[in-house]
Order: sequence, then C-alpha cells, then structure tokens
Amino acid sequence: MLQVLHILERHRMQNFLDIALNGPARYTQEHHLSPTLTLTIVIGALLLEFGLVYLVLYLAFKLCQYSRTFFSAFLRKIGVGNRHNESEFLQLTFPSNTTKSAYATEQLHIIMQSMVKYHGFWDNLAAHKQPYSMELVATKDDGIRYIIMVPKKDSDIVKRTLLSFLPGLKITKINDYIQTVINVPIGISELKLTSDFILPLSSNKILGEHDPIAYLTGYMRNLSPTELVSFQVVLVPILKNTHPNELRHISDTSHRIALNKEISSKLTSYKINLPRILLRLVVAPFWLIVMGAKLIGFVITMISTNGQSMNYNENKLHTSNPYEKELSDTIKNKLDQHMFEVSIRILVASPDSDNIQSRLHAIAASFNTFTSTRQSIGMRKLIPYISSTTKRLDRFKKRSLVRHIFTQQTILSSSELSDIYHFPDTSLTKTEGLVKSRSRELAAPLSIRRSDAEPDVIIGANLFGGQMQDIGITLEQRRRHMYIIGKTGTGKTTLLKNAIYQDMLNGKGLAVLDPHGDMFRELLQIIPENRRKDIIVFDPSDRDFPIGLNILNPGIDFENEDDKHEWITSAVLSIFAKLSDEKQWGPRMEHILRNATLTALQTPNPTLYTLQRLLTDKKYQKEVAKTINDPILKQFWDKEFKLMGTMQMSSATAPLTHRLGHFITSKMSRNILLQEKSTLRIADIMNEGKILLVNLSKGDLGEDQSKFFGTILIALIWMAAYQRTKIPESQRRDFFVYVDEFQNFATPQFSSITSEGRKFRISLIVSHQNIAQIDDKDIVKVIAGNAATILCLKANPEDEDFILPYMKPEVEKGDIVNLAPYHFYMKVTGDEAEDAFSGQTIQLNIETDDNIKNSVLSSSQNKYATTKSAVEEQIKKIFINETTVTKSAKGVKTRRITKKPDVRRELHDI
Repeated sequence: MLQVLHILERHRMQNFLDIALNGPARYTQEHHLSPTLTLTIVIGALLLEFGLVYLVLYLAFKLCQYSRTFFSAFLRKIGVGNRHNESEFLQLTFPSNTTKSAYATEQLHIIMQSMVKYHGFWDNLAAHKQPYSMELVATKDDGIRYIIMVPKKDSDIVKRTLLSFLPGLKITKINDYIQTVINVPIGISELKLTSDFILPLSSNKILGEHDPIAYLTGYMRNLSPTELVSFQVVLVPILKNTHPNELRHISDTSHRIALNKEISSKLTSYKINLPRILLRLVVAPFWLIVMGAKLIGFVITMISTNGQSMNYNENKLHTSNPYEKELSDTIKNKLDQHMFEVSIRILVASPDSDNIQSRLHAIAASFNTFTSTRQSIGMRKLIPYISSTTKRLDRFKKRSLVRHIFTQQTILSSSELSDIYHFPDTSLTKTEGLVKSRSRELAAPLSIRRSDAEPDVIIGANLFGGQMQDIGITLEQRRRHMYIIGKTGTGKTTLLKNAIYQDMLNGKGLAVLDPHGDMFRELLQIIPENRRKDIIVFDPSDRDFPIGLNILNPGIDFENEDDKHEWITSAVLSIFAKLSDEKQWGPRMEHILRNATLTALQTPNPTLYTLQRLLTDKKYQKEVAKTINDPILKQFWDKEFKLMGTMQMSSATAPLTHRLGHFITSKMSRNILLQEKSTLRIADIMNEGKILLVNLSKGDLGEDQSKFFGTILIALIWMAAYQRTKIPESQRRDFFVYVDEFQNFATPQFSSITSEGRKFRISLIVSHQNIAQIDDKDIVKVIAGNAATILCLKANPEDEDFILPYMKPEVEKGDIVNLAPYHFYMKVTGDEAEDAFSGQTIQLNIETDDNIKNSVLSSSQNKYATTKSAVEEQIKKIFINETTVTKSAKGVKTRRITKKPDVRRELHDI
C-alpha cells in the first residue's frame, strides 16, 4: 500500500514539473504561435516561475527567521512569561536644589535596564516585554509631578537605585492617577521617529544650555480644576530575547560601518513602502540570474588564478565621502549606547475640545528641539478602523507598547531617552508648578536600623525610599540628654507626649513641666492603668487642694545641716537671679539675699515669709540676730545691714521684697509656699520612680508665677540629684525630666545637670521654640553641646544657623527652614559620631478619658495635698503669733535716740 502511494506521489510531482518546464513550449506549439510570441511566452513563464520560487523561498526564510517571535507570542497568549505582572506607581519628589543632568539620568536608565531578567526556560522562551513607564502629570491642584510605573517585584530595587542616584529624594507610593479622569473628554497623541531608528536625534550637548523638558512643562501650566495633562514614555530595553530583528539590523549596520561601507542606501524607511516590496518581488528573478552569473564567474576566476584574487574585495574600501563619514560617525555613536524601545504619548483631559487639540499640538511641537539632520519626532496618525482614541487610551492605561507589523519600532539610545525624559535640574531651569521638596529625606544611621538595637523609647519614624523605620534611642543615649528646637505647631508636643506615654507605660520615673497646660491636661486623660497610683499632680491653679512646696524646707535629706543650708541658699539665689532684672541683680543684692537666706534657715520652720520679714521688719531682724550663733551672720545684721543708709538699703532690697511680696500676697502661691513642710518631696519621687505632672500654664498662673514655680522645681531636682551620691550608682533609678519651653526656667543648674546629670541617672529632655527667647545664650550652647540627641523641627533662619553646625554635613542650609510640620532632622551621638537623618513624629492614637483624669487627681490630692481651709488656718496662726510678739514688744519702754542722719555717707553709698 505504501509503495503504491509513493508511486502516485512521485507521478504527481513529475506531472507538476513537466507542466512547469514544458507547459509553455507545448502551449505555443499547440496553438502554432509565431517564434517571437513563443519566445516571449517561454521567457515570461520562466521569469514568473523564478519569481514564485523566490517568493516561496523568501517566505520560508522569513518564517524561519520569525519562528521564535511567533512562538513567543503564542506562549505569551496562553499566559507563559509573567504576562500579568502587578505594577506600582511611585511619585518622585525632588529636592529644591536638584542639579542632576540628563547624562546622570541616562546612567539611571542603564542601571534599570539590567533589572530586566528572565528566569527559567519558559520565561526565557516567551520573552515577554517588561516595560516600565516614566511620566509627567499636571493638574491645577497637584501641580506638575514626576511619576514612574515599575513592576511590583522590582519596586524595592528601583527605590534603592533612585535613592543612591539622588539622596534626599522622596518616593511615595500612589494610585494610578488616570483612574480619576472620569466623564471628561480625552485626547491622546502618540509620537514616533520619522526615519530609521538607527539615525540619531539632536545630541544632548547641543541642548545642554536649554533644557528641552522646560518647553514641555511650559504647556502643562494654567490648567482649570477639571483639566489634566500627561506626558508618558513607556520603555523596555532592547534584548536578544525580545528584539532579535532590531538587533540584527543594528549588527548589520555596525558591520557596514566597521568595513567603511556606504550606509545611506541601507536605511529603512519608517513608512510602509508597498511599491518597494512589489519591486523586490519583480526584480528578484533577474537578481538571482545576475548573482548566479557572478558566482560562476567567481569560481572560474578562482580556478584560473589559483586563489590569488581571493582577497581582492576585502581590501576594497568605500571611496572617502565626508557626508557618509559624518553619517557613519553619528550612527555609530548612537548604536554604541544601550537601546530602548519606547512608546511616547501625550494625554489631555479637558471639557474644552479646542483646548485638547491646541495643547496636544503644542506639546508635540515642543519636540521639534530634538530634530536633527535626518531624524525627528512626529505624531502618529490615526488610521480609520485600525487605530482609534479608545484603543490609544487603553494602551495608555495599560502602559503597553505600540504594536508594529509593517513599520519599525521607535527605538532610542539611552542618551536620547534621557534628553526626552529626565529629572529636573534647578540650576538650569525653574519649572513653575513643579512639586518639589524643600527639605530632604535622609536615611537613618546603622545604629538605629540594626536588628539587635534595643531602643528605650521610640521618638518617631524615618521614612526613606518609601520604607518606614522606627527611630529609637537607647537608654545610654537618653542618659546623655536630648535637646529639641522647633517653631510652635510643628510637632514638639506630639513628640514629647509620645515619649512620655512610653515612659509611663514602661514603669519609668519622670517629671513633666508644661508651661502651656495642654499637654498636662491630655496626659491626665491617658495615664496607663498600672501607673495611676504613681501620679503626683502639681497644679498651682488648684486652689482647693494646694500642695506644699517650701523652698526653705524641700524635704531632701542632706548629710549635715551646713550642706543643707548651702544647697538651699544656692537654689534661692539662682531662683531670684532668674526672676530679677539684670540691671537690678548684682553683687550687693546677692550678698544680702545670701545672708538673709542663711539666717532664715537658722529659724524654726522657715518659709519665704521668713525671708520677707528679715528684709522688712527691723524688730524681727534684731530678735533673730540675737538667737543665731554664726558670728558672720551676726555681724551682717548688727553692723553691715544696720549701717546701710535708707536709700542704699531700699535700692538693694526693694526688688527682693517686691518679688517676695508678690508671691506671698497672692493667695494661690501663698497657700503653696508658706506651708511649713514640702509635701512634694522631689527626692522621694525620683528614687521611687514616681510620675510628677506639673501644670505651669501661664494662662492659669500668670507669667511670673509660672516662671517662679518652674524655677523652684528645677532647683529642687538639681539638689535631689546631687544627694544621690549616697546611693550606689548601680542602684540609682533613671529619672527623666521633660521641660517644654525650658528657657522660662533656665538657670545655671541646667548646665550642671547636662554636664553631670548622667552619673546621677537624671536625663533631661528640653525643648523650646527659638533662640531669641533665651537671654543667656551660653546656657543653650552648653545644653546643645552636651546633649547626645539633638532634634530640630521647622525653625527660622536664625535658629537654623545655630543648629546647622550640629547637623552638618548631611543637613544643608535651607533644609531646616523648609521642613514640613511634624517632620524633623535628628542627630544621635553614641560611642562615635553618626550621620544626621530625617524623621517624622508619630501620632499617639489613644482615646482620652475624663474618668482617668478625675481618678488620678483625686488620688494625688488625697496623698500629697492639703485642703485650702487647713492651709489658711495654719497661715493665720503664723500671723497671729507675729502680731502677739509685736504687741509684746510695744509694751516694753524704750528710750528713743534721735540721731542726725549722715547725708554725705548716704550719698557716698548711693
């Protein structure tokens, strides 16, 4: 059976060949045609047969040539090759001083090209193009934004690459903006190269002085609220898997350039050239005959000359032609670079159709700056029934490349691509409406990012490259203190409140001095349940339950009385020096106050009222002077103070008595200051890990009272800290002192605490708004210089100049001034210096509860406060006793000696 079929098949082939070769001759014989017509028919048939054979062979060759392309397309059609990769949209916000050139952006494109890889046999065979998109988008509300679309799996790599390329860049993940364009007419134009892709556009060197992207963005301004303009470049690198034909064309051209052969005639037109295709089919048979003849001649020549003429063609170079030489050089320069297939689109959404067309043509015209001698960028025409705005919009949304069947793809070199789409260069172009960052994002140092880091408190979060990292500082770093500066409303309170809550939650001992009162009230409403019994609330404005705060009897244990008196006296001097005017405070006033304080401490149950009486009541001075044993103090009252002239004594003591009288006269402060013993025992609070919340609101207390009570508390904390020398260092509990607007209470003790507080386990966290608030600039320099952690929120230029030396070189001039609210720069110094970095505050999302506040207040009042009536009764007894003593003194007859005042002595003293 098989033999029979074989015979039939062979017979059929013989019949076909017989008809093809002999058919025309038999036809002419059967019809008795003339010799001329017979010759014409035979030759025509032969040429036709040659043409058909050529066509079959050509199609077979092309089929083999494109077989992999067709097979890859089939594999992608059935889902092989990760065809449906998820994508991410990243918005890039550049620093306001970006100076990256188009060449630098070109290097970024080259790096990103290397990320396109294929894994596995089928992925490699399917060769799915993995494009990413680079876009410029403009709206009235959001300005002009740089947006890129990347495969989700490559997102992290792209972010790291971008950040290494441009430190300070802000990368934000966003949703696809095109989804927001609803019910608005849309126009889309697609751009293409007008000539063979191997021909280059204008060089970036020519365009160096005039940023071409400025022309583009110039037509993206002055939009209405409903308008949107987008410029999109979808690109994919040219790879062997995905672009074999294009690489073959590049290889052939490069080979001709290497052999110095003519290029012009080999350039492929971008347009569909049907006449050329038909001419190729017609001429093909003659070309085969000519080539056959040449081949026979070549063989005969080789045989006759024994191969001596074999290399004649190799040494035959193209005749020197300056035009061809220049063309070859420009093409070679392009082909030597990395190549990308691109689809360039412009989208305009506007309710005004005329506006759509005018903007599309204007933006397209802006690409005329790229026109070179033989290459340009033009608009792709809409072909009815083949292409439409709907299909273009679909390609725009999918970020897909334009399909090419009869035409070349738009292929650009890395330098051409970077000319068309590059990041802003503010030194060259000032683009109006461009979204940019006035302050840069800086990465957190290694000590914070380490996996084995053990933070004691979380200050905020570092956002760098779209990655969020908690900013924590260790206990050892906290013991070296923290300094915070920033304008009001920039996030200081949020930052402090968050850290305070963490300390409360973690069982830490702390004190909070709040001169505004808002943070104080908020903290009362969020006290953790396990710490509510540890709360001591000191609120001078609470007139019904005053807490005793006697600066002359602070409730701190000293080793001996002499030390106690010296420490208390030093504290009193620092308090009144802070409260007094610089012109009034001087050596004489300090001398008088020192002796008066030391004397008052010799009396039983001294208070500030004791000081006032010593300075104003001569009879009381005499009585006390008789009871003291210290000869120096006796001499002061009996001679030095007594011999002062009236005017001299008044100028020296009036500011002191005025201050004392102010605080004693006020019922609010009197009921706190004149209690015999301090129920607010700072040393116990520190050693037992309690929580002291202090309301120093100027609105509740007045500025003088707020400053006075705050300064007293700082002085007491300072005294209690130094008494910790009696406790072994390993047993000293850490105590954290939060002082907002510390300049109100800044005394020399602040400098001492920052320099020596670490060994006493006292950690300061101080904040303020600006340097201008501080009279003694040396104190803030000492605090900032000794603080291991410096944190700066948005500040004014003068404050930036002060803080910038601590943040250099990472933070530059202008960064701090332009910080957004709730963002900061921070520098932490541990065992060695580290880089400054950026951060943002974390909102404390805890519900407030007035029941917590009421419970805590009630508990604190019961433990540490005295009722108003009890305190007033106690103070009344002091004045009754004083009145009794005064009346008894009046009953004693004395001899009055009138002495003429020494006017010259008084004038000399003045």
